[in-house]
Amino acid sequence: MTDRKQMAQTGFRKLFKRKGSTTPHHIEPRRVEFDWSNTPLDWIPDQPFASHFINEINLLLPAGEFWFCRLYNQAMPYITDDKLREDVQAFIRQEAMHARAHGGAVEEYLNQKGIETASYTKKEDWLFETLLADEPFGVKVPKLLQKRWLVFRLGIIAAVEHMTCVLGNYVLENKSWDEAGADEVGRMAKIPCVAVAAARRCCSCSRMRAISSCVTSSKLPASALKNCR
Repeated sequence: MTDRKQMAQTGFRKLFKRKGSTTPHHIEPRRVEFDWSNTPLDWIPDQPFASHFINEINLLLPAGEFWFCRLYNQAMPYITDDKLREDVQAFIRQEAMHARAHGGAVEEYLNQKGIETASYTKKEDWLFETLLADEPFGVKVPKLLQKRWLVFRLGIIAAVEHMTCVLGNYVLENKSWDEAGADEVGRMAKIPCVAVAAARRCCSCSRMRAISSCVTSSKLPASALKNCR
């Protein structure tokens, strides 16, 4: 056996021994509730544009995070790594709680302040329930392409989680909002439930990539899939 062939076989074995989840951390879903009664609409004083720009995130997330949950459930049968499966199950519960928390911000905060949101959230529902649905625009995806369509959408989630990781870290580390006297509830609740989850989203990015990898690799022989990590 040539050295080149030995190197190729060694690399192949290492590929399928790689773990899906290498982080020692465990996701602990927490029930999140916020008291909006004392939070002003312009929660960053004298910065209405910045306040409303960040308020808008609450309109996007409820539909998106429930969509995340539906896709994770579809990916579960392809995950054979026990730690990654545990991560995904906890992440589904976490995202469901976050979706409800952001939905509460829409109803208890924006709507109560006289902001009309239905026209916007209707567009978000269309995005996730029609364009990115299991059957986009009501068209059944051919069986041969269903797994590819799932992987494509899981890739979208991985990209979104990278973005929220950056936003979450910004909210936690920047001092300008404190210096401006930003409302504490407004600050901590706006960027995907920063109060309980932003720090964890950095490792969530790698988990989402691992899920996509495992689903994609499910076309391999069973012996290889068993070690999809």
